[in-house]
Amino acid sequence: MSYQWNYGDGTSATTTTPGGPVDGAAFDTETPTSHRYTRTGDFQLTLTTYFAGDYSVDGGPFQPVAGEAAVVSEPHFMSIWRTEGHNVSENCIENPQGIGCAAPTR
Repeated sequence: MSYQWNYGDGTSATTTTPGGPVDGAAFDTETPTSHRYTRTGDFQLTLTTYFAGDYSVDGGPFQPVAGEAAVVSEPHFMSIWRTEGHNVSENCIENPQGIGCAAPTR
C-alpha cells in the first residue's frame, strides 16, 4: 500500500513506491524516495512498509481485510558527508578570487 521513510534526522516521507537502485552514473538524480540532508552526521534510516489484504470465501467475491499491517525494517546506519561541486573556467592563478582559491583561515 505505502512506504514510510524515516530519514533519522527528524524528517520522514510517505510514498507509494518502494524505491530501488539508480544507475551508477545517475548521482544526484532525484527519485520518489530521495532525501536531502541539511547537516552532516550519522543517522539511522528506517522504512515502515504498510500492507493491506483481501480475502475470499469459497470462491466468492473478494472482501478487504480491515486495517493495515505495518512492518518496520531494521535500522540502516548512514554517515552523511556534505559535498558541493562547482564547474569553473579559470584556475586560481587566473582568478585568485575564484571558488576554492581563498587561503584557509584559522
